[in-house]
Amino acid sequence: MSAQLKWYVENQVIYFKLPSTIDDTSMIDQMNLQLVELIDQGEEPVHIIMDMTEYKTQFTKLNQLGNMDSMSQLLKHPKIGWSIIITDSSMLKFASSVITNLFKSQFKSCASIEEARAVLKRLDPRLANIEELISQD
Repeated sequence: MSAQLKWYVENQVIYFKLPSTIDDTSMIDQMNLQLVELIDQGEEPVHIIMDMTEYKTQFTKLNQLGNMDSMSQLLKHPKIGWSIIITDSSMLKFASSVITNLFKSQFKSCASIEEARAVLKRLDPRLANIEELISQD
């Protein structure tokens, strides 16, 4: 399965589903750049839901998560809002927490897309009726 990247709520929330495996860190860098392009188009703050429920790659070094420059460009973007990761992996939750703390970005982890929507409803008043705003593509 390939990565899925789309507006979940047009110009406000990006949905990013990682594939089960990523063998090449340049792929992560490319995905980060695509995320930055979407954020550029969005209305501040732009939130990201990163669905890692199928992601199975085990990493042993932080640099396996991609180039720090492309990650910095993403997580320090002036329009970035909350980054929400969907996973049940304690290792992925920990790694995501370390990275977002390193870049001082806002981060939450959730167990499901429903929980992610509930979190966004609480964090951003524009998304109080998120179920009605979800893009239907």
